[in-house]
Amino acid sequence: MRTTSLASRLSYRSLFGEERRSDLVLIVVLLAVFWAALALYDAYAEGRWGGRDRTLAIPTLMEPIAVSAADLGPSKAQPIVSDADALRAAVQRANVAFADARAWGDASPLLSIAAGDWLAQEQAYIAQMRARGQTERWQLLGLDFVQVEVRPDGTGFVCTSERWQVQTVSSDGTVLSTRTVSYSEGYILVRGGSDWLVTRIDIG
Repeated sequence: MRTTSLASRLSYRSLFGEERRSDLVLIVVLLAVFWAALALYDAYAEGRWGGRDRTLAIPTLMEPIAVSAADLGPSKAQPIVSDADALRAAVQRANVAFADARAWGDASPLLSIAAGDWLAQEQAYIAQMRARGQTERWQLLGLDFVQVEVRPDGTGFVCTSERWQVQTVSSDGTVLSTRTVSYSEGYILVRGGSDWLVTRIDIG
């Protein structure tokens, strides 16, 4: 019995020793594979294997980007137009509408820019001009802004120096006369919604 027991113990120890050696070999193999994979990754990242430098492919923290409030809006902010610029623009529109109304013999171009006394005066003059069978061609040769301001009562005032060429034309298109005139004009304007309207023009 003692001989049989000893043989069994020797066989067990031999088997156990082989298993331990197998585990050690497996651990060594796994470590070797790990270090080889790590070495290949480093070579890939530095460009020594797999083409050009790959370090940019490694994720890095992104630098913060400055963002302004204007960038977050649906559109760019519109430029701010001063009262002086708006008054000058209104006078220029008034001159264009005036020239069109006199050339067509029709006061309708003035309705979007004129009001009050000036509109009434132009409507009356154009009616008289049409009764004579005539129209007038007004060509602006020069315009200088001398004074532009918003008065304490909220009205606008624009003083200009203007030079025009004027032709009187008959109903058949014949030019009856041509003359050049210069005026110093004072425009009185009032707010009409978001725009300025010319209500009176004093000519000096």
